[in-house]
Amino acid sequence: MTMTRRSTPGPRTTMLAAVAGGGAGVLAGLLAYGVVLAVSALFPTPDANIGLGMAALLIQIVGTAVATWGALRLLGVPGAGVAAGTVALAGVVAPFTGLYDPAPPMGMVVWALGAALFAAVGVQLAALLRRGRG
Repeated sequence: MTMTRRSTPGPRTTMLAAVAGGGAGVLAGLLAYGVVLAVSALFPTPDANIGLGMAALLIQIVGTAVATWGALRLLGVPGAGVAAGTVALAGVVAPFTGLYDPAPPMGMVVWALGAALFAAVGVQLAALLRRGRG
């Protein structure tokens, strides 16, 4: 009997990664928005608070990557680290493309969709890297 090894993750694994990434994106977006509301209520400013906006973006990027990694690890999806790294890299690049405006509520929707897409791509990339190494 020969043993076959699947080189790419199946649709179920890819879908789990997309759901984990999307859910992590929503949670991180809500967390960032909550922090912004809390800080704005405690320390109101008459002008835009650019530092607070940058902090919110950082919370979104890091929170999404960490939550994606944790969810994928809990689900037993191989390549959780690569998928989380892909999500984080996309989060760093996204504001510079002009395709993403972090303003809620649509910013959170776009963020979650992007996190879902890049988590799924990250799982496929991890499989490709494993195949190339093994």
